[in-house]
Amino acid sequence: MFVFIILIALFVSLSTSTSVVPQDKDQESYYRRATEFLPTMDEGQVHEALRRFCHPFRYICPKEQYAIGRPALHKWNMSAVMESETIKDLHAGKFNITNVAAAFMKEFCCLEEPCLSKCGIYRRGEAAIVKNFPENSYALLLINDKIINFYKKYIIRNLRKNGMSTDRKLYSEEIEELLAYLRNNDERLSAMVDKIEKEILRDDD
Repeated sequence: MFVFIILIALFVSLSTSTSVVPQDKDQESYYRRATEFLPTMDEGQVHEALRRFCHPFRYICPKEQYAIGRPALHKWNMSAVMESETIKDLHAGKFNITNVAAAFMKEFCCLEEPCLSKCGIYRRGEAAIVKNFPENSYALLLINDKIINFYKKYIIRNLRKNGMSTDRKLYSEEIEELLAYLRNNDERLSAMVDKIEKEILRDDD
């Protein structure tokens, strides 16, 4: 859900057509029109989306096959990007506003070592709240947070399907979005998880 707000701002700013930008403030209308805009994205608009989704300040950079130049001065190889299956799917209308960000990041963005170090990016240790997933799933399900509430059904699905596996390859796009939210709000959410886990332990005594 937190991705929606970013996407809406992005696609409205990319679009110069009044037919794309809704004149009302209805959220569903924004989502629908932004989704309708996706298949029309040209190379410049795709490039702008990639710059936002895979920004170095977020400790993310292009995957090697989509980059040009030295790691520290990398640029996007837009020819390779536009020829990718992901962009073909984008133009075929296979994405919507709820899954396009995760699809772009999965295909184009370097998220792990050693890829990151080749880009000249050295990430600090992963946030504990992310490292402790899915072990902390039950505490997350008890948190009253608007964004996490949206992802609770996906947490339950992940538990049913994958149990306590930490293999990231098994995670759905929604779980990856959840982990990004946890990472970006580590301090606040970790305090909430710690409080809940302590209460659970106290109840077990």
